[in-house]
Amino acid sequence: MNEFQKVILKTHRSKYTQFLLFSMCAQHVEYARAFLSLLTQTFTSKQKHTVYRMNAVAYIASFVARNKAIPQQDVFVSFTLLSDWLKSYRSEFMLIHGKSALPTLHTNGLYYSVCQALMYIFCYHHKLILDPSSEAVLAGVPSGHGQYLRNCDLATIFGPPFHPLQVCLPDIVDEFKRVAQPQSSTLLPPPNVQSVTYKNALSLRTHLRGDGASAEINGTECLVEIFFPFDPYLLHKSSAFVKPFYRTWDDPAVQSESSASESDEETGSRLTDDGVAPMSFTPDCSADVFAHLNRVIGQPNR
Repeated sequence: MNEFQKVILKTHRSKYTQFLLFSMCAQHVEYARAFLSLLTQTFTSKQKHTVYRMNAVAYIASFVARNKAIPQQDVFVSFTLLSDWLKSYRSEFMLIHGKSALPTLHTNGLYYSVCQALMYIFCYHHKLILDPSSEAVLAGVPSGHGQYLRNCDLATIFGPPFHPLQVCLPDIVDEFKRVAQPQSSTLLPPPNVQSVTYKNALSLRTHLRGDGASAEINGTECLVEIFFPFDPYLLHKSSAFVKPFYRTWDDPAVQSESSASESDEETGSRLTDDGVAPMSFTPDCSADVFAHLNRVIGQPNR
């Protein structure tokens, strides 16, 4: 864990070394929880540089989404951690700057990274999170599953003044909206807010961008750093150590939609899990889609 914190976490675009921890944590739940605890401490520490905090958030999201050995309760713990942090950050921002203030990526990049991480986890675990029978897992939520979703308050988190649905990776946003439909009133901003945001998307993105860099995915600009450290493991000989614990994208509805509507060229530009079905929203890891973090160097911690 110490070597991960000292070396791997600080290594931009590390591809495979982190899977050693992935495999070890999958075989020992106590290691997985220790790993998540370390990442949480890094992410929430105001003494850490924002770049490392953003990396830690990406590891939390990717680890929780992809590791099949993580207990369901820990999925909820991680999801709650991220949503609570976002609520706290938004409240503090509104208190300090007022309701009319507009955020920028330079000073609020961590907020957008956490929003993207939260949506990423939801896309992989939406069936669990939206299943009313899951309330047995929600120890400490006496009012049940519906109250849990209301407490997360995603509709507010994803609304003004930050409007992360207009800023994060479009494929993740689109997939989140699709799977969130059963609870759209709880998980998404009101339609009138989304409509206003859409009409002002260009000016919003221009303001957020400022002098910072952005990545382009399949011709679509993405303002938030794209980093999923546990995207599919592509080393075939050693993949046997990872596959038993690895969650692939296996949503039948998404796969059928993808196969029916995407051209061969579009499918080829998406990452495939085990070379079978195209991912619905994860960008091709072979492409240079990682935006440099220069835009956040020197930004104040919050």
